[in-house]
Amino acid sequence: MFFLILLGTEIGVLFTKGFLRHTLGDFLIVITIYCFLMSFVKTSYVKAATAVLIFSFCIEFIQLTPFLTYFHLENSSVAKTIFGNTFSIQDLIAYCVGLGFVLLIEIKRR
Repeated sequence: MFFLILLGTEIGVLFTKGFLRHTLGDFLIVITIYCFLMSFVKTSYVKAATAVLIFSFCIEFIQLTPFLTYFHLENSSVAKTIFGNTFSIQDLIAYCVGLGFVLLIEIKRR
C-alpha cells in the first residue's frame, strides 16, 4: 500500500522542477524502492535498506560513464528519468537521508 502511495507521489514529483524534482524526488525514490522490495522479499529491514542504498549508489555512479550513449538511449527522456544523466553528491546524500528516514520508522515500529 505504501509503495503505491509513494509511487503516485513520485510520479507527481516528476512534473515539478527545482528542489522538489531533484532532492525530494531522490529522497522519495529510495523509500519507494524499499517499500516495493519489502512487499516481495522477506528479509530484515536493515538488509533491505542496505540493498536499496547500494543499488541507488550504483545507479548514481553509472552516471559518471557514457552509459546511456553506449545503449543509444541518450535521447530517451524515459531512460534519462530512470537512470539520470548527471552524477551528483547531493543525490547520494538524499538517498542516505531517505533510507535513514526508513530506518527510523522501522525502529519506531518495532
